[in-house]
Order: sequence, then C-alpha cells, then structure tokens
Amino acid sequence: PSLVPVFRCSFDDVPGQTYAYDIYWYINEKSVVTLPRLSYADVDSQGLLLPTHWVNTYRLNMVVKCSVRARLSPTSVPGHFHESPWFAAGIKPEKTVYHIKEGEEIAIKFTSSVGVGCIGSADNIKPHCFETLKVSQPRYQNNPSECTTNIQSESLAFETQNCGITLSSVNWDQEFYLNVTGYVDNIYNEKDRTGNIRLQTGSESATDLSGVWNSVTIPDIQVFVADKDSSLTSRQCSSWNDPIYRTADGKR
Repeated sequence: PSLVPVFRCSFDDVPGQTYAYDIYWYINEKSVVTLPRLSYADVDSQGLLLPTHWVNTYRLNMVVKCSVRARLSPTSVPGHFHESPWFAAGIKPEKTVYHIKEGEEIAIKFTSSVGVGCIGSADNIKPHCFETLKVSQPRYQNNPSECTTNIQSESLAFETQNCGITLSSVNWDQEFYLNVTGYVDNIYNEKDRTGNIRLQTGSESATDLSGVWNSVTIPDIQVFVADKDSSLTSRQCSSWNDPIYRTADGKR
C-alpha cells in the first residue's frame, strides 16, 4: 500500500459512554469538510482530513484546525464544540531575514511538520520517495526545475546538491540546511546588497501521488550582504605625474 500524509484529530473518549462524534476540519479559517456521527473506534480511520479534501484548493504552509462535538447517540442533539489549536502545516525556515558579509557562509535551517508520501510502504522503497524544494529566484527564475547556483547576479551563491533541500519519507521530520555564501564581487559597494531566496517544489510529484507536496512555495527569505571592502571607506585614491615631457621633435 502507498503512504499518504493525513491529519488526525486527537481527543480522549469518555469512559463508559458510547458517544457519537462530529468532526469539523478547517484550513486557513475556512471550513473544509464535516465528518458526522462517528463512533470513537472509527475516529482514526473515518475522521481524518485527507489530501482529497483539500489539495485542489490549498497548498502546504497553511494552518489546520479540527473541532469536535459529541452526541449521546448518533441521532441525538450534539453538545458544545471543543476546538484544537491551529497547526502550522508545511515547511518553514528558522528566520526570514539574514545578514552576512561577502565571502561568509551561513546555514539556513528548515523544519517540516508534514510527512512525505510514497508510492509504497516497504522499507526499501520509502528512502526513494522524496521531495526537493529548489531555489527559484523571485522575478528572475520562476521554474524550479531550472535552477542555477548563483541566485542573483553579484548577490548570493550556493553550495548544495539539487539546488535546494531534499526531504524523504524516512527523514522528513529532521532538520534541513541550505548553505548560502555572500558573493564576493571585488567592488566597493556603499550599501548592503540584498538577495531574495525562494524555494518551491514542482507542480507534480513523481513519488507522492496524493498531491500534498505539489507546488509548495516557501515565503521569500531576505539576505543582506555587507561589503567586505567597507574598510576602504574615507580613504583617497590619488596619482602623481612628472610634468616634464617632450614633443615628437625632441623639444621640452
């Protein structure tokens, strides 16, 4: 069987009772699906928020919430709602603004809260199911399949495989790093240079057929690059020339 990322609404049953439960799912404050009159035994199988409920309307880096109310019986009047906190579903950087110097390297950390699906569940298959978020420069490069190592002329450079970060079905809950270096342009710049980093997946995954990781975009990360040649500030450049010269006929 294949692996599909799902959301589960977790709550405790009431001992000695056979309540029926209504589960409401919300994404970005919008109602997505209602799953009514479930027994507690069916909550983990029939009360899930599935990719088919939302992938055609929403993309990861969204917030998800469930709300539950109980009934004494499937046909009785329901009680009050009990809501979960909002859950940030997606992948995000540790920060969205960084400051580095020319020639300096930083490692931008990313964490994911959603698993990567797979066309199979066998242990020898899952490592081959992965998603790569590739560098896609705002205004310069909109196609993540055509990635270059220099995100913006004379701004930032990368030292990474696949031009981005890759997470698989077996390591998606680990930390991931994108190494970024301030590009050395050997030019005196009065102001800091700015580079924007945008990461996104392709429009259709080859190994996660659920569509959960299709067209996922991480909000832009802004990197300010301080000039390494700033030590030359207030210095002067001058030259001295010997005023003695001769014309072509040998006269001074």
